[in-house]
Amino acid sequence: MKIDFNPSRIPKPELDQPVVRQAASATASVGASSSAAASLQSKFNDIPMVRPEMVDHAKTLVSSNDYPPGYMVDRIAALLAEHINK
Repeated sequence: MKIDFNPSRIPKPELDQPVVRQAASATASVGASSSAAASLQSKFNDIPMVRPEMVDHAKTLVSSNDYPPGYMVDRIAALLAEHINK
C-alpha cells in the first residue's frame, strides 16, 4: 500500500462526485443576524483591553533577576547562532 502524503497538492476531483448548491436562505435571517451582530459587538466592547492580573504578573517577572532563566537565554542564543547565516 502506497500513501502519497503531500498537503500542498490539490486533489483532482472525481467525476462521480455530484455538485450540490446550497439554497440561498441567508436573506430571510438578515434581521436576526444583525441583532446577533449588535449583541456580539456589545459583548466585545465590554471586554477590557488590558488584563490587570496579567500586567501584574509581567511586572513581577521583569523585576526578577532570575527571569528569563539562564538555560532559556542559552537556548535562544544557540538558535540565533544556528540560523544567523541562513
